[in-house]
Amino acid sequence: MSAMAHAAAQSLACETTLGSPQARGMSVSRDSSHPVEPSRRSTKSGVDHCLTMLVRTTRTPAARAWGWVATAVCMAHLMSATSAQQTGCNNLVVNGGFELNTIAGGFARVIPTGWTRPGLGGIVIVRQNTTDWGGLDSGSGLFYVGIQSPDTELTQSIVGLSVGSPYTLRIKMAERPGFGTTERITVTMGGVTILANIDPSTAFVEHTVAFQATATTATLQIRNTTPRDGTSDFTVFVDDVSICAAPTAAPTRPPTRSPTTRIPTTQSPTSAPTTADPTPAPTLSPTGQSNTPIDCTNLVTNGNFELNNIAGGFAYATPIGWTQLGESDNEK
Repeated sequence: MSAMAHAAAQSLACETTLGSPQARGMSVSRDSSHPVEPSRRSTKSGVDHCLTMLVRTTRTPAARAWGWVATAVCMAHLMSATSAQQTGCNNLVVNGGFELNTIAGGFARVIPTGWTRPGLGGIVIVRQNTTDWGGLDSGSGLFYVGIQSPDTELTQSIVGLSVGSPYTLRIKMAERPGFGTTERITVTMGGVTILANIDPSTAFVEHTVAFQATATTATLQIRNTTPRDGTSDFTVFVDDVSICAAPTAAPTRPPTRSPTTRIPTTQSPTSAPTTADPTPAPTLSPTGQSNTPIDCTNLVTNGNFELNNIAGGFAYATPIGWTQLGESDNEK
């Protein structure tokens, strides 16, 4: 097999391994306050796989160049898999979990892959639970990063933003236990402060903030803003940095109204339609007395039997508007 073909095969093997659901952490439930061992093992195995491939593909001069290319591709796939594993979204931050640097021992003073440090100041990558740095555990991955000096910062150019769209930044913060409580962290995006002088705890706590993109590319800056007050150590720690597009609510549709079914009024064949007068005039009796109206258009004529004038206490008479059937008492 040629060196080029061998390197391509190794790269494909890497992509297959790192692209699996287990490597992406799809089956791992995250808890911000507890270690997530499966995700750590998958990240470590991915790095070991890439390094093993580098050794195997660079044994001969002919294969060396293609071996380095295949290893770079492998690390790129690992970077993508780690990002998805940490955030569960399309994280625009490269190496937001600080897992792409392999260090020996509990810590190393090195700039994390994908990040830059403008100016001077100490940057340290710390392994989880390292006692020299307070024994902290962020609950994710193998490492986190420490920014040791005031006015020291880590920056990264974030690309792929959509102007006007909402995004969410998440970041875990902590301070070094036992060295005072004046530590502060400030985060800016595109020169705009989105988290100002956050006072970190002695245990990792996740902070979340929403912002709107004003450009397609913006610089993310994480800065140690601890005042120089004579404390012997100013170190602040960060981990699990992510920037993801905020979910947008689906447009609300107006409720659908059911068609109103009109039921026609069935009238008797012998009855003519009656048009109700909204303000009926009182019905006058032949003697000029008013028939007392009720609260509706009464269809019964002389329903209160007031239209007959009688003398005395009673009279044998058929009420006006009514018909008598049978014999009356005065006819018996």
